[in-house]
Amino acid sequence: MMSSLPNSTLGLYLAAIIAGYALLVLTILLPGPLAVFSTVIMVVAVVIIVLFSIVVILKALKTLLSK
Repeated sequence: MMSSLPNSTLGLYLAAIIAGYALLVLTILLPGPLAVFSTVIMVVAVVIIVLFSIVVILKALKTLLSK
């Protein structure tokens, strides 16, 4: 499936980051009445992006420093 990524959990983290960016794009496309929820969706998207980006960076540093 993801043969280029040695760790399948890393692929899941990257998928979560991409989903966070997709949520950000979704907030731009929301029509008027649903735009009320755009702040909540934007906060959730930013938290997902930041959290999983930190996890990916820490995992990369861990493997880099262990070698």
